[in-house]
Amino acid sequence: MFELKKYQQTAIDTLAEFLSVHQQKGAQEAYRKLCVLNGWGQQSEYCDLFNGAPAVCLRVPTGGGKTIIAASSIKTIDQGTLDTGAPVVLWLTPSDAITTQTFSALNSPSHPYRKSLEKQYPGKVKVCDIDSVQSLAPSDFRQYCIVIVSTNQTFNIRDTGKRNAYSFNENLESFFLDLSAEQTESLEKVTKQEIEEYPNGVLTRQDEGRVKYSLANLLKLYRPILIVDEAHNNRTETYFNTLNRLNPSASLELTATPQKMNNTIFTVSAWDLKAENMIKLPILLTGEELGWEHCLIQSIEKLKELDKLSITENKYIRPILLIQAEKKEGTATVDMIKKYMTANLNILEKEIAVYTGETKDFSGNELFSPNCPIRYVITIKALAEGWDCSFAYVLCGLQNIKNAKDTEQLLGRILRMPYAEKRVHPELNKAYANIQSSATMKLALTLKEGFVRNMGFDRQDASDLIQLSVKPDIETCPDQPSLFELGDDRKDSDNAKKRTPVAQIAVTLGNKDLTSLIEEKEIKDIQVSELNPDESKKERTWIITTPTLNEEENRKLIDIILSNTPKKLLDTNKEKIDDLYYQQNKERCKSIQKEPIKPIPLLLLKDPEGEDRIFSCEVLNSQEWEPSKYGYELKGFTPVKELKGYLFDSKENGKFQLNEIRSSISQKTPVFNSEFELITKEQLIYWLSREVKRNDLTPQTVRKFVEAIVTRDLLTSKGYSLESLYQSRVPLAKAIKNLLESNFKLSKSANYQWALPLTFMEPAKEEFCFKFDPQKYTPRNCYVVEQGSRQFEKHYFPKIHDLHYKTPSGNAVSEEYLCAVAIDMNPKVEFWIRIIEKSDDSFRLETPFGFFYPDFYVQLEDGRRFIVEYKGEQLWSNTDSQLKRDIGKQWEKASNGECLFLMCRYEDKGLDISEQINNKIDGIR
Repeated sequence: MFELKKYQQTAIDTLAEFLSVHQQKGAQEAYRKLCVLNGWGQQSEYCDLFNGAPAVCLRVPTGGGKTIIAASSIKTIDQGTLDTGAPVVLWLTPSDAITTQTFSALNSPSHPYRKSLEKQYPGKVKVCDIDSVQSLAPSDFRQYCIVIVSTNQTFNIRDTGKRNAYSFNENLESFFLDLSAEQTESLEKVTKQEIEEYPNGVLTRQDEGRVKYSLANLLKLYRPILIVDEAHNNRTETYFNTLNRLNPSASLELTATPQKMNNTIFTVSAWDLKAENMIKLPILLTGEELGWEHCLIQSIEKLKELDKLSITENKYIRPILLIQAEKKEGTATVDMIKKYMTANLNILEKEIAVYTGETKDFSGNELFSPNCPIRYVITIKALAEGWDCSFAYVLCGLQNIKNAKDTEQLLGRILRMPYAEKRVHPELNKAYANIQSSATMKLALTLKEGFVRNMGFDRQDASDLIQLSVKPDIETCPDQPSLFELGDDRKDSDNAKKRTPVAQIAVTLGNKDLTSLIEEKEIKDIQVSELNPDESKKERTWIITTPTLNEEENRKLIDIILSNTPKKLLDTNKEKIDDLYYQQNKERCKSIQKEPIKPIPLLLLKDPEGEDRIFSCEVLNSQEWEPSKYGYELKGFTPVKELKGYLFDSKENGKFQLNEIRSSISQKTPVFNSEFELITKEQLIYWLSREVKRNDLTPQTVRKFVEAIVTRDLLTSKGYSLESLYQSRVPLAKAIKNLLESNFKLSKSANYQWALPLTFMEPAKEEFCFKFDPQKYTPRNCYVVEQGSRQFEKHYFPKIHDLHYKTPSGNAVSEEYLCAVAIDMNPKVEFWIRIIEKSDDSFRLETPFGFFYPDFYVQLEDGRRFIVEYKGEQLWSNTDSQLKRDIGKQWEKASNGECLFLMCRYEDKGLDISEQINNKIDGIR
C-alpha cells in the first residue's frame, strides 16, 4: 500500500492546521500563526485572492512529489471548508503535456495518485477533462468526488465569451434545471452577441438574459476546490479575476519557486528529500573541454559502470543516459550524435531513443519495463517539462553554457531516485553530469543559481546538490581552486602554511575592486577572482573562496560584501552570506562528527507477560478499557426541535419541484427511516454503535455504553424524544465519539500515572535505545548566522533547526537562543543537537497526551547524555510543563547517573541559564 513520505504528510497536516484556524479566526490570523511558527516573521501579510476563500501555497522542490501531495490533500481541504463529503475539484496545470500526464495518472487504478483519491473517497471518484464533463450526470455531483483536469489557459482570459469553458453548451442543460433565484443571481447570462454567434440557431432572442449553460457556471454552482500546479506562473490580475468568477471554496497552489502572492505555509527542503530517499544526492559535475565526442564517451563509460552495479540491486534498474544535443545549427546535433554512437561506438540503434519537439520515440512508462532496450535518450530540451524517469542517472550536456537554463532543467530529470528507496550501491545514490565546458567553475555557479531560482532549492541545498568532480581550468579562473577538491595534498610550502579553503560563493557588487578591499581589512587566506573581468562595468561579479574563518574575520568579510552591494541585490547577497556560513559549518562539523552520537536509553516497562517493552501509551492501553467508568453524560448536545422534509409538487409546465416543509417534533411525532419503517430505540442504538466503533473496544462494550447514554441520560434523565434523537443522529454520533475520546484520555492518564514510577532502563541494550540517524536530520526554518551574529561551534550538524535570534515580535532576543548559547559555550559540552519536533526520527518521551520533544540533546565530554528543555515564564507551571518535567525526572532517575534532565528558564532561584546548566552537570541542586 502506498504511503506518503513524512514531509508530505507534514505538509498536509500544516494545511489542515491553517484551515482549522481559518475557520475560527480568519485567514490573516491563520497565516500569521504559521509564519511565526516557521520563523518567517510576524508581519507577513496574507493575500486574499478569492474573496475570503482560503488560498495557500506549498513550496516543494523538483523531485518532491507535488502531485501526490495535492491528490492526498483533497479531503483535508473539503473538511476544512464546505465539508461536502463529495467535493468538486478543478485541477489546473501549466501546459497540455502536463494536463495529459496528470489526467492519465489520476485515471489509472494502479497509479499512486488514483490510489490516494480512492483512499479518501472509496468507490466515489470520477476524473474527467474539460471535454468529458458533459458525460457526467447531475446526480454525480455531491455523490462523487469529481476532479476536472485542465490547463490554466482554459480559464485565464479577460473576455469569457472566447473560451469553451465559458461558452454556452446545450449538453449541460440538465445541470441548470429548477435553480432558485438566489442560485442564478451570480451566474453568467446569455448575451445578445452569443445568440448571434451560436451556430444552428439553438439560441433565440428569448434566451437573452437567462442562465448560460456553461462549464464555468456549473463549477460556480458547486464552489470547486482549486488545485494549481506550478503556481508561480499566471500571477496577473486577469488570472485571479477570472478564477474568482468560479467562486472557489479554496485554493491550494504548489510550486518549487513561490512568488510574493503565493501565501506559502510550508516549505520542503533538499534535506527532507534526501532523508526520504526521494532524490539522488549529490550530482557529481564534470566539465569536459576536449570536444563533444570526448564528453559523450566519458558519459557512456560512466553509464556502463553504473549498469554493472545495477545488476546486483534488489530491484530492477536500468541506468539511462540523457544526452542534451545542440539545435540544428550546432555542431553536436541529434542526427550527428546518433550517427556517431552507432557508427563509431557500436551502440545498437534500438538502445537509442530521440525525444524532441518533432520526434518522440517513446510516450509513457515503457522506459521502466525490463523488456525496454532503451539506454540512451537524445533530446534538446523537450524533457524539461512533464517528463520523469528515475532510471535516468547520467546527463551528457553538449550545449554551450549560454543555454544553462535548459541544462539545469534536464538536471532535474536525473534527480529522482528509483522507487524512492536507498540503493544498495552508494554510486547509485548519486547522479552524474558531464557537461561540455571550458569554465567548469562558472558552470557550477550558474547551475547552482538556477537550482535556487528555478527549481525551489535554497542556496545551502544547492551547495549539497552540485559538487565538482574535477578541478576547473586554471587559466579561466587563476589561483581559484575547486572547493570540492581541496584537501591536504598541497604542492608547495607556501600553500601548506595556508588554511584549507572550504567555502565558495559568487557575489555581484558595485564597481570597486574586491581584492583591494579584502587586503585593506587584512583578512588572511581568502582567494578572490572576478568572473568576466571588466573594470568599466557598474556591477562586477566575484568568486570568493574562504577557509573556516573565525567570527571576527567573517564579520569583516560580510561588512565588505554588504556595504558594496547594490540595493536591488541586498537580499540575494544576504542569502549567499548565509550559504558561506553553511559551507564553513559543514567543514567545522566534520571534526565534531568524528565522535558518534551515543544511543540514548529509553524508559522500559514490564508487560503483563513479564517482557521488557519500551514505555509508551500504546503498551499501557493494549488491554480493553471501560468507558462507562468515566461517565456517560453528554454535555453540550441538544437535539433538533423541528422536523424537515420535502414535498414533491408539479408546476404548470409539467416539471416537478421540491418544496421544503417544517413541523415541530413532539413526543407523539412518528419517525420513519428512508424505507418508511418506524424507528425503534434499539435501531437507533444499533446505528449509533456502528458509527462510533473503536478498535480498542469490543462491539459489545460500545453498544453497552451507547445504550446507557441513550436510555439513562438522553431519554430518561433529560427527557428527549426518540424522534428528536433520530433526527439529530449525526451530531449525536459525533458527540458520543467525542465523549469516548475524552474518557479514553482519562483512562490513559490514569494508567500513565500508575505506570511511570515503575519504569526502568537497560542502557547496555541498543534495541531499547534511540539512535540518531544523521541522514534523517531534516531541519526547517534554520538559524541564520548573519541575523544572530554568532557562529555556534558545537552543534553536531551544519544547520540548526528552528532557532531564532529574536522573538516573533522582533523586539527582544529569544530566550531559547540564549539557552543554545549557554550550551554551546559550556566547556563540559562535547556537542549538542537541536531536536526536531514532531518527527519520528527525533528523540522523544511520551506523556499521556502526546510526545514530548525536548529542545536540546547534549553529549557531555564525560560521555553522559543530557536533555535540556527551555520554558518561558508563562509556560513554566502549566499542566503540559509539569507532565514533561515528571517524565524527564523519571528518565534521569532510571538511568542511574548516565543521563541528566533539566527544565530551565531565564532565571530560577537567582541562577541564570548558564548557571542552571552548569549546576546540573556538576550535580549541584
